Amino acid sequence: RHIEELELFAKKHPIIFMKFHKEGNAIIKYDECDPKYIKAKEELIKLFNENQSSFEPVFEAVKNKFNY
Repeated sequence: RHIEELELFAKKHPIIFMKFHKEGNAIIKYDECDPKYIKAKEELIKLFNENQSSFEPVFEAVKNKFNY
């Protein structure tokens, strides 16, 4: 299960969410030195940069809920 803001994001931006979920899974699955991890990290950074305003509510929710 995801936080509510991420659920809303997924409904509003399903294609971006699917890309985020795919690359996020690789980040969790592989070691930091693994080429698949490195590629996934690069893709996530690119995705975040290209969709910064769309991700903003999610980032704010994470900051507030998890005290970042």
